[in-house]
Amino acid sequence: MKIFDVIVLGGGPAGYTAALYCARANLKTMILEKMWPGGQMATTSQVDNYPGFNEGIDGHELSERMKLGAERFGVVSEYGEVISIEATGQPKRIKTNSAEYECKALIIATGAAPRSLNLPHEEELRGRGVAYCATCDGLFFKNKVVAVVGGGNSAVADALYLSKICKKVYLIHRRNRLNATKTYLAPLDETENIEFIWNSQVVEPIYGDVLTGIKLENTETGAVSQLDCDGLFIAIGRRPNTDLFEGIVDIDEAGYIIADETTQTNVEGVYAVGDVRTKPLRQIITAASDGAVASKFIEDYFVQLCGRNHKAKSLRYKSEPNRFFVQTPENYEVGELNLEPTTDNTFIITHVGVDNSYNGLGIAKELVRQTVEAARQNHWKLIPRCPFAKVEYDKHPEYKDTLA
Repeated sequence: MKIFDVIVLGGGPAGYTAALYCARANLKTMILEKMWPGGQMATTSQVDNYPGFNEGIDGHELSERMKLGAERFGVVSEYGEVISIEATGQPKRIKTNSAEYECKALIIATGAAPRSLNLPHEEELRGRGVAYCATCDGLFFKNKVVAVVGGGNSAVADALYLSKICKKVYLIHRRNRLNATKTYLAPLDETENIEFIWNSQVVEPIYGDVLTGIKLENTETGAVSQLDCDGLFIAIGRRPNTDLFEGIVDIDEAGYIIADETTQTNVEGVYAVGDVRTKPLRQIITAASDGAVASKFIEDYFVQLCGRNHKAKSLRYKSEPNRFFVQTPENYEVGELNLEPTTDNTFIITHVGVDNSYNGLGIAKELVRQTVEAARQNHWKLIPRCPFAKVEYDKHPEYKDTLA
């Protein structure tokens, strides 16, 4: 078991910035990345909108610089695929295909990937005419002809943005009307260099060294036509990498983790940063900003934990026939576990309860643990009928030797 103060899931700009700031706050921090550092940023051939690089910078190089910058302050980078997470209470546990970890604070920075059209050669043309972010890559097509695919707010916003840069913008949609909201639709009528192509879908790119055009299929007639263009912007939405966190933190209808500008989720000690969380703008710089913000609230969280740990250490665990309980130094009882005897040294765990003002200190878990130890020492068998006890037995296979 490897133990850290903070574990960051995802090594993109949000993750490495969060790790850097946490490490500088003297918190033992680890980045856990599935594939390579940088996330989506690493696949970008040229980043021109990140401050400090007059000539721009290759996305892979910027990723490596962020990684090395964090490691300079002691951040540990490890690689593996996460299999399971226990995020409630303390400590938080992460299991990968090769190791197990514990931490006090967990940062989710798993990002979001643009949805692709699954065209032939689409991936290899990325950065050679195929793009997914108008604000990131639009300037590469200054005074050129581009096509935008999509019918929602993102597609319309991209078309409007590109219309200020490009000579001509085609907006391609598979239906005969857009799905965008009215506030997005009004400016389209006033933009002369945007042309609609209705009832059409892109079926194939045309290219040499770079994209030179696309083949379109009419969704009503099946007729195929060719459109010459220098760039194809695919704006059919993004898919956040949140499958692993369903049922752990709150997620919105689009699949993004619900976290406000503090980056805090609904689970204490769990934070979401970068493209994976609900936010109005997803850029490298806003992801990095999230990481810095998260570290501030994590520092505050550790201060609270220190106070709780002091409070927890002052508690006294006691037992009497058929009952384990916890008292404060003033002999105020703040938690208990009740046993119901049956026959042959077998007991049913009927209830585990903790006073609300003492929640979050791990009292209930410790009561179950001490009951299990007592069962081993006294050769008892236990039946966890209480829901909390059942969950603890599921989480701790090592307890099962005491099951009746």
